[in-house]
Amino acid sequence: MRILSEFVEGFDTLADLPPAVSVFGSARSKPDSPECEMAQRLGAALARAGYAVITGGGRA
Repeated sequence: MRILSEFVEGFDTLADLPPAVSVFGSARSKPDSPECEMAQRLGAALARAGYAVITGGGRA
């Protein structure tokens, strides 16, 4: 039952978000790499446009 309750809780949390975009990347990217900088600009632009930006949560 615990797994089911965690599943339901996760969906309840996501239901309150505005339209969202998930971003998948790599912990191997260097913070000053062109790819990382582009991803930061893209995430900021999406957030300004009203989207929730969902990421993996940080570097490994």
